[in-house]
Amino acid sequence: MGTMRARLSWIAPCLLLGFGCAPGGQEVARLELYEFVQQGDRRVSLTEPLVFHFRPDLDRASVTSESVRIVEAKHPERAARGTFRIHRGTLEFLPELPLSRDLTDGGLLPGAEYVAELSGFPRPDGLRSEEGGVLEETYRLPFRTAGPPDRVFPLAGPTRNYLRIAPELLGPESVEMGPLDPIVLEVDEGVDPSTLVPGEFVVLPEGGEPTRDLIRLEPRLTVNRRDYARIELVPSVPGGIGLRPLEVGRYFLRRSVVRTRNLGGQALHFGAPWRIEQIVPIEIRVPRVRERVDTLSERPHYGDPRLGAGPGGAFDFDGTAYWLGPTGGITLRYPGAAGTGEDGELDPFRGAPERSDLHASRLRVAEGDTVDLSRLHGFVLLRSQGSIEIEGKLERRLVGEWTHEALRDLAVRQNDDPSTWPDLTDWIREAQALNEPFTVLVAGGDIRIRGELAVDGPLLLIAGGWVRYEGATLRDPT
Repeated sequence: MGTMRARLSWIAPCLLLGFGCAPGGQEVARLELYEFVQQGDRRVSLTEPLVFHFRPDLDRASVTSESVRIVEAKHPERAARGTFRIHRGTLEFLPELPLSRDLTDGGLLPGAEYVAELSGFPRPDGLRSEEGGVLEETYRLPFRTAGPPDRVFPLAGPTRNYLRIAPELLGPESVEMGPLDPIVLEVDEGVDPSTLVPGEFVVLPEGGEPTRDLIRLEPRLTVNRRDYARIELVPSVPGGIGLRPLEVGRYFLRRSVVRTRNLGGQALHFGAPWRIEQIVPIEIRVPRVRERVDTLSERPHYGDPRLGAGPGGAFDFDGTAYWLGPTGGITLRYPGAAGTGEDGELDPFRGAPERSDLHASRLRVAEGDTVDLSRLHGFVLLRSQGSIEIEGKLERRLVGEWTHEALRDLAVRQNDDPSTWPDLTDWIREAQALNEPFTVLVAGGDIRIRGELAVDGPLLLIAGGWVRYEGATLRDPT
C-alpha cells in the first residue's frame, strides 16, 4: 500500500496541471499551438489547406474527429469534409473539392463563417505531443471562406495538363462507345466546377446538318481531386437535361467554345492528337449480343456438379455455405456477386459513388441521409459482402428513353428451366456489357429497407439472406 501511495504522489500533480509525465516522474511540457495560418482570414480559398503549427511534434493518434473539428459558426452540427495530413508538428486539413456548379457540395462552402475547434486542456481526449503533453488549452479559431465577387479558387500559373478522352482510344480514327455510355474526359488536376456549362461540347451525327442536328452535351463532374478530375458528357434531352441514348451510328465530337478551366483559372485544352480545332469521331456501337449462356452445369467439375470447379480450380461460389465433408466441416463464403469488399465498410454511405460498380464490405444509408445515384449512367451495381440497410433515401432519376434487352431477357428466362439459367455473377457480367440503366443491390446477407427507394428504371434486389421491407416506401419499382 505504501508503494502505491508513493507512485500516486507524483502522478496526480502531472494530471492536475495538464502535463504528461515521463518515467521517473519527470514532467512533460504541454503541446503548444503557435500558429493557425488562416486565423481571422476573410477570404480563405475553397481548396486551400488549413494549416496548424505545433511544438513539439504531434502524436498522430491524438488527431481524431473529436479533437479537431472544422464547423460552420452558425451551424456547428455541419462539419467541413476533408482529410487530415500530419507531418511532425504541422497539421493540415485538405477540404474536399466541389462537383456542382454552385460549389455547394464541397468540403467548405463559399462565403461561409467557420470555426476550427481544437480540444486541449482540461479534456483528456484532446491533442497531445509525441511525449504525451496535452494541448495547452482548447481553441476556437474563426475564419471565413471566399465568396462572390472574390475568387473562390486561387490564381495559378500556366498548366501543362490537358483534357483527354477516356477510356483509351481503341483505334487511330474513332472512340467506340455504347448507346448509354457517357463521353468521358479526364485531366490530371482539379477542375473549377463553375466553368462547366452545357453546349461547350456537342456531337453531330454523320451526314447531319450543323444548323439543325447538333446535339448539345451536358457536362457532369463526377470526380474532382487536386491530382485528377473526371468529366462525363451526356446528351441533353429536348426541353430539359438528362440521360438519353444516342442512336447507333457515327458522330463527331467538337468543342464550340473553350470554357472549362482548372482550379487556377487556366483554360484546359485537348492534348495531342486531339487539338481544339480538330473533330473527334465517335462510333456508337450496337450493344453486345450474347453468343452463348454458360450455365453452372456446363462447367467442368469433380464429384457433385453443384460445387463447380474441383480441387485445384478457382472457387467462385454464388452460395453462402460449402460442405467440405465429414472431416472438413462447413466453410462460409460470401456470394461471388457480392463483390470483393475492396471499398470497405460504408457505414454510413453518403454521396454518389465515383464508380458504377461498388464493392463494399457493409453498406448503410443512415436515417436522414440521401444517396443520389442520378450522376451515374447505365448499369449501376451496389455490392455488399454483408448486409445492405436503407434507413434514409436512395434515389436515382433518369430522363429519356433507353433499351430494355436485359429486362426482356429476365422476363423470358422466368419461363425456362432453372437449370438453364446462368449464374448470377455471369448474368451481371452480361448485363453490365449491355449497360442499360438497371439499379442493382446485391448483399451477401440481408437487405433491410426501412427508408425510401426512389429509383427510375429497373430495380433489382438480390440477397444471400432475406429482403426485408419494414415500413419502407418504393416509388414505381420495376
